[in-house]
Amino acid sequence: MRPPPGRPDPLPRWRGPRSTSHRAARTPAPAAPTARTPRWAGPSRWYARALRGGTHRLTEPLVITTSGTAQRRITVSGYRDERAVVDASRVPAGEWAITQRASYWTVRGLEIRNAPDHAYVCVSCRHTVFSRLSVHDNGGIGLLLRDPGTVGNQVLDSDFHANHDTSDDGGTADGLAFKYGSGTGNLVRGCRMYHNSADGLDLSEFTDPVSVERSWAYGNGVDRWGIPGFTEGGGNGFKLGGGDPAPEVRHRVTRSAAWDNAGYGFTEAANHGRLRITNSTAYRNGKAGFAFVGSPSVLRHNLALANRDETWLGGTVDDEDNSWNQRDWATTTLRSGDPSSAEGPRGAGGALPETTFLLNRRDPAMGADMR
Repeated sequence: MRPPPGRPDPLPRWRGPRSTSHRAARTPAPAAPTARTPRWAGPSRWYARALRGGTHRLTEPLVITTSGTAQRRITVSGYRDERAVVDASRVPAGEWAITQRASYWTVRGLEIRNAPDHAYVCVSCRHTVFSRLSVHDNGGIGLLLRDPGTVGNQVLDSDFHANHDTSDDGGTADGLAFKYGSGTGNLVRGCRMYHNSADGLDLSEFTDPVSVERSWAYGNGVDRWGIPGFTEGGGNGFKLGGGDPAPEVRHRVTRSAAWDNAGYGFTEAANHGRLRITNSTAYRNGKAGFAFVGSPSVLRHNLALANRDETWLGGTVDDEDNSWNQRDWATTTLRSGDPSSAEGPRGAGGALPETTFLLNRRDPAMGADMR
């Protein structure tokens, strides 16, 4: 069931540590933050807004309607190296915590948690960059970009995890999603989507290609919360389609990995477009590592090991130079089958953690390079 398009609400406030304007952000921080209620979505003159470290509590839905321009973007970030936490636990049930109906924004370095429904919904957003976010423990999708006119957005070096819902038996709360919309030039790079009750990445009913690079999806579709009637929520790592009927779209995935998901590692999900999946790895997933049954997709240099079935492929798939096209690929060819380093803290600047997990000794050009 698709969520409603939402509604613009009066400009809200949240309570928390001080935030600073673009002018104040260039000067040394005050000795101690004061308790006041900053407006985040505020006047158009706030082209940079730095939130002080600490917890900022939303008490009502936040709606962003002011756009920047290509020459002067609007930026919201943590102040210097401080970690700003947006806690949405007090937002009324059934409301989206943050709705953005604006373009040319950069949202960087924030932690967003505990929303009763979707945490952050970007409606017809253009040229917005989400970077170094941690969006977790929300009652719906962590970050959802939706509706026509979703153009040129980038989701970079971010983690979307432990999002879970009870209203749909766990089936709604994806980590990251582009859904119910259209628009070209959208990119996901360097992200991790994990331990969500539904899918890691979900592209259901999005009718233009999305590019996915160097991203990992793991542990999705597992009930970690005791959700009544839990249905695994799909539990796919990368769900590259969906809908009734699903649109035919040429999504592209490269240098990415899916492991320990309850469902498929990578799946077309009834998308009969010519998807292209290259240099990616599926490991130890509960269903097939690569499931492309009805599409003429192109699969090259992919690695599938220890999945329930390595592949489910239809007759129209163009697959060459993958591990299943060769002999003698086994888990013993891996340098490491332990994901703990890949699931650990990010590196400097938000980079994916260094790891030897899923790298192989036989052909370094096969599968994800895990960086």
